[in-house]
Amino acid sequence: MMKDDRKKKRKTTYAFFGVNDKATNNFVGWVVDMTTEGLRIRSITELEVDSCFRFKMDLPFEINESREINFDAKSVWSKKVNDKNEFNTGFELLNVHPTETVKIAQLIKSSHFEDGDEQIPVTFNILKN
Repeated sequence: MMKDDRKKKRKTTYAFFGVNDKATNNFVGWVVDMTTEGLRIRSITELEVDSCFRFKMDLPFEINESREINFDAKSVWSKKVNDKNEFNTGFELLNVHPTETVKIAQLIKSSHFEDGDEQIPVTFNILKN
C-alpha cells in the first residue's frame, strides 16, 4: 500500500469535469477528486508517470467570470481501474496562478464536490442558444 503524503483531503466529484491538454485541446480525462494542491484524473489511456502536463478544465458554469481553469500538473502515480480499460492518475499541481487557485478552491467547495467544509456561492450563467 502506498503512503498518502497529501496535506489536504481530496474532495470527490460525481459531476463530469473534463480535462484537456492545453496545447492540443485533446481530451485527457475527467476529474475524480481534487484539492488546491492535486487531483486524480480518470482516463481511457494510461498517462506517463513523472511527466508534466498543461491542462485546461472547462466548467459548465462561471466561476469569477471564467468558464475554465488552467493549471500545470505533474503525474506522480497511475493505476489501471479494475478490469476496465480506464486508468486513474494522481497529479501534483505546479506553479498554479493565484487566480486559478481561487477558482479551484471555489469549485471544490461547491455542491459539485463531496465533503466540502461549507458551501459557498458560485455564479452560474447558463448559455442560451
